Parts: sequence; C-alpha cells; structure tokens
Amino acid sequence: MRALPTFLFRGATTVALGLGLWLATTSAAHAQKAGRVRRMGEVLITAGYGPAQVKWSTLNEFMTSYGNVNQRELLRAPKFSTGTSASVGLTVAGCAHIGLILNRANAVAELKGGAKRHFGARQEVIPLGAEPRFWIGKRFFLGPTVAFTFGYTRAFTYYEYPDGTESWGRDRKLSGSYGTLGVASAFGFKTGMNFGPALVQIKGEYFHSTAKNAFQLSDHLPGTDADQLPRHYDQFLASGPLSFADKYSLNDDAVRSDMRTLRVVLEVGLRLNRAD
Repeated sequence: MRALPTFLFRGATTVALGLGLWLATTSAAHAQKAGRVRRMGEVLITAGYGPAQVKWSTLNEFMTSYGNVNQRELLRAPKFSTGTSASVGLTVAGCAHIGLILNRANAVAELKGGAKRHFGARQEVIPLGAEPRFWIGKRFFLGPTVAFTFGYTRAFTYYEYPDGTESWGRDRKLSGSYGTLGVASAFGFKTGMNFGPALVQIKGEYFHSTAKNAFQLSDHLPGTDADQLPRHYDQFLASGPLSFADKYSLNDDAVRSDMRTLRVVLEVGLRLNRAD
C-alpha cells in the first residue's frame, strides 16, 4: 500500500502526457484551419538541463537535528549542494504548456571513521501552464512562464559504512524513502532565439510548494522506526519508535512537502507547423 502514491503518479504522468499530446495536435490543427496570427498554430517540443538550488525547511530541520545529536562524531554537517534539473516540454498555440520536470539535490553528513549519512531530495512534477513568447524581430524572443504543477516529491536517507556498503534497512534508524503526491505553483522567465525550425532558450523558474501533507514512507517495511520522517531527530530518539509513530500519525511534527526549488536550464527545441 505504501507504493500506491508512486504508482498513481506514474499512471497520472502517462495519462496527462498522452492527453497533452492529443490536445497539442488538435489545437495546432484548429489554429491553422482558423488562420490565426503568425506562429499561433506552432507546436514546440523542448528538452532542457541545468543547475537547481533546493530549499526544504522541514527536511533541513531533520538534517540539522541529526548533526546536533551526532556532534561528537560529525566531521561535516549536511547541507544541500547545488542540484540538477532536467525537463521535457510541449507548447502549443504559442502559449499553452505541459511537460515533465525532474529536480534533484543531495546532502551528506561525514562522520569520523569514514562513515556517512546521505540525504536526498527529489521532485517529479507535471507543469500545466502558459509560456507565451513575445518576439523581438524575427529571431529573438522573451516571455514569462506560469504554471501549476502536480507530482511526487520525495526525500530519502541512508547510511554508508566506511567500506562503502549502503544500508537502507533497519540496522540504522529512519533509513528509507519518504514521499507524497502534491501540488505547487511555478513562475519564471525565459529568453532565446530561433534558427529556422530549431530554438534555443534559457529559462529560470521558481517552484513553491503549496502542499502541507507530511511525507509517508513509500517503501515501508513492518517493524521500521516510523511511517514518517521526524523534523527533530533528538525528540524521535527520546520518544521511542512506537510512541513516535502514534504521536506523529496526524503529521504534527513530521517532514512536510515544503520543498522549494530554483532552477536555471538551457533548453533546445524543435518548432513544428511553423507559420514563418
């Protein structure tokens, strides 16, 4: 049952992308038939990659408290490094946009003796929004991006022994993968230029989560510490696994899906059904 949210997201991704492709084809055909203004019947397919900066308040609380508890053994405190973002997108009628975006970032707590505690943040979202392009002459353009996103946000943590062995099991507390479905808003700006059927653009976007559901352990095994990841590791150790699972069943103090991401990507695109 814990894998159900991931299954639902993957199913929703397939349906949404299929629906988006059908809408793109239909919209482009109608736009061309209606004789709309230049580029309104265009279909743009893009793919992009670039750096991403993650800020996750409640997960940072967990990482900070983990470092405080293990202060005597801690060589380097965990902090998210610059992550990556990859995306594909489909824009129709010069504005309507759907796509798939994967944001990721990692952090590591280095301990004495060569052991490490790893932390990770992942976003897999489908944006539905608008990305109009305002042309400057025939080649250059700029414009805003606005979208609501639906998808799966996930945090994971595991222990690495000095010999490099990774432990995701019950020999180390709270190792596992925690995730939830949720929605977020996104806005940004892009600028670029076209080269006939090809297009290159730079896009900057900010994702702000509006969901407040605590994460549920997506790969939960019977007998593990808790279904949720605690914001305060010291309180978890003091309360014990059973009382924690009961106390936090209503998400009182668990890590929540308040992940915020700033990404800057370089995208290349292919323009179909061009009017120029």
